[in-house]
Amino acid sequence: MATMMATMLASLTASAGAGAAATGAAAAAGTGAAAAGTAAATTGALGTLSTALTVVGGLASIMSGAQAKSAADQQAVDEETRATQETIQGRQDALQAMRALNRDMAQIAVAGYASGVGGEGSVAAAQDEARKVGDQNINMARDNAAFQSAARRGQARQLRTQGRGQFTSGIFGAVKGGLSLFQRREARG
Repeated sequence: MATMMATMLASLTASAGAGAAATGAAAAAGTGAAAAGTAAATTGALGTLSTALTVVGGLASIMSGAQAKSAADQQAVDEETRATQETIQGRQDALQAMRALNRDMAQIAVAGYASGVGGEGSVAAAQDEARKVGDQNINMARDNAAFQSAARRGQARQLRTQGRGQFTSGIFGAVKGGLSLFQRREARG
């Protein structure tokens, strides 16, 4: 980009120098010729300036699109990280639910044996109920984590798509500016 800016500045300087030389030559030839030389030099310098501004505007459009894409990509990476964290948290929640289930099953068994009842009857029914509740808690923790993780990954994909769209818009903006410049030059003939 710095090379491109240096090239544009050199072109502008050369145009200004050519305009000044034309003005000086015209002044030597006479007042009427000086006015014509000044007008030609001004027109040439303005044309070069217009071209330079169009190029700078195009580069700015591309850079803006690239920055927007970069920001969207970083947000997508953040969402992917959160999705992984959701999965890990779901596993931890499922593990806690499993530990609670094991604790409840042990408490029911101890209470049953302490009361003199074996592993049958109401103790077995209580353990079945505890197992059902525990399994539901484990599954809910896993399902919730999977849902949250999938939502975050979907958001990451959407952010990446938006970033690519913004980058493409920047490029199209630059191309549109170049076409506009070309059309203006063609219209002037």
